[in-house]
Amino acid sequence: MNTNLKPRSLLSLDWIAFGIGLAAVSLQWVWHQLGGLAAVAIFTPAILRELGWVKDGDELTLAAMRRAGLHGLLVAIGLVILSWLMSLGGVDVMKHSLGPAVFTGAELHKVVAGAYLVSYVIQTWGARLGVSRVLIAAGVLSLGPIVGFLRSDDPAVRTSAALVLAALALVFFLLAWLVRSRPRIGAAVLSLLFAAAVVAAVFQFQDSRLFIAGVSLIVQAGILFGATGWVLWREQRLEKEGAV
Repeated sequence: MNTNLKPRSLLSLDWIAFGIGLAAVSLQWVWHQLGGLAAVAIFTPAILRELGWVKDGDELTLAAMRRAGLHGLLVAIGLVILSWLMSLGGVDVMKHSLGPAVFTGAELHKVVAGAYLVSYVIQTWGARLGVSRVLIAAGVLSLGPIVGFLRSDDPAVRTSAALVLAALALVFFLLAWLVRSRPRIGAAVLSLLFAAAVVAAVFQFQDSRLFIAGVSLIVQAGILFGATGWVLWREQRLEKEGAV
């Protein structure tokens, strides 16, 4: 992932598409069919540009778009290989009722679209600003489930869920600020969060019913915390080498 580009602005079509995608993911708790719309919206600008129907970007935009698409494809291939290896080990990725269906259509679309979005945003805005805005988007998305919980008939459930999700969003917003102001510390915190997710997943592996949930946790944490922490570390190392 090339993170050495000078920060640039997202094109208008990208702003619209990504906005629709984030709104669809947030509102899927009310209407589940909106989940698929998110992936369609996120990939539409890339498809239109590749077909030549939209010519609003320069070579740097197209290069970032194609590289992000490659990252999304690699994630999809990795999940296919992982599901095959798990099946060889006797794990049926389709029949774990307590685990998210990370290997099925809707969840696979979200993971691949997430990898594409993270890669494209970071390449466009650079490591520090890009990671910060990825974390802000994660904070906004963490508020989405509140809409679903507000439909609960239990006031205690509504209140507790709203407080927990609001606290989670606040954590993401604080991380976004930390990455902008103290990128080295931000990179360390993101790396620690990824390590913590891996440890939590290992404990889940002890229960066969939660095995798929553990795999899903590692995959999602790898994209949100692992990849972002790595690009920040890489930027810090390159800046240090350039200063020598």
